[in-house]
Amino acid sequence: MSLEKFSKSDVEIICPCCKESIYIELDVDLEEVGSDEREMGTETQYEFLTSVECYLCENIIEIKGEVWEYPENVLNDFEIIEVSSKCNKQ
Repeated sequence: MSLEKFSKSDVEIICPCCKESIYIELDVDLEEVGSDEREMGTETQYEFLTSVECYLCENIIEIKGEVWEYPENVLNDFEIIEVSSKCNKQ
C-alpha cells in the first residue's frame, strides 16, 4: 500500500440535515480494500470514513468515500459515496 492519507480542499457536499451546500476539507486516513493489475501497474482502491460538523446547522455529518491510485503513487480519482447524519440539532 502506498497511499496512507488523502487530502482535498473545497469538497462540496449537501448537508443531509439542513439541505444546504457546504464546502469541507478532507484529510483522511485510507484503508486498502482491493487491487487489480493493469497495463501500467497496479490499480489500488481505498476507502475512508470521516466526520465533519456542518457549519450552518452544527449537525455531525458522516462521509464515506473511495480513492483510486493508478499507476502506483498517482492519485487517479476519488468519489464520495455516502453522506449521512442523525440530524440531532434543529
